[in-house]
Amino acid sequence: MTPIISITAFDNPILASDMAQAAGWYAAPPIFAGLLGLGAILANLKWGVRRWWGLILALVPSAIGSLMLLIQVLFTAFGTGTDYFFWLIAGFPLLCGILGLCLWQRKLNSKEEKLEAKKYRN
Repeated sequence: MTPIISITAFDNPILASDMAQAAGWYAAPPIFAGLLGLGAILANLKWGVRRWWGLILALVPSAIGSLMLLIQVLFTAFGTGTDYFFWLIAGFPLLCGILGLCLWQRKLNSKEEKLEAKKYRN
């Protein structure tokens, strides 16, 4: 008599070709955060200087990137290891967020920059 439900590792083996979706789900958040970071750079370059929403736009990719880098470090520390590609995509939003923060905190020097920023604030 054969059992109706068989719980063995050999019934449905996980093949290397089946892992593409798992890698895609792991790679999607940092890529999305990196694109948000690029948007933060562009927004803080013109309009978001010293505004609350410019700060939020720069902090979110920084937080996601640092969380993803922490996950990479933990994977490496516990011996599972990851590809270099995942290190790059985890660092991308962090770098974009840091550059966005640098652009957010800068002071406007010339009168033309101040007038242009004032025009966009109204």
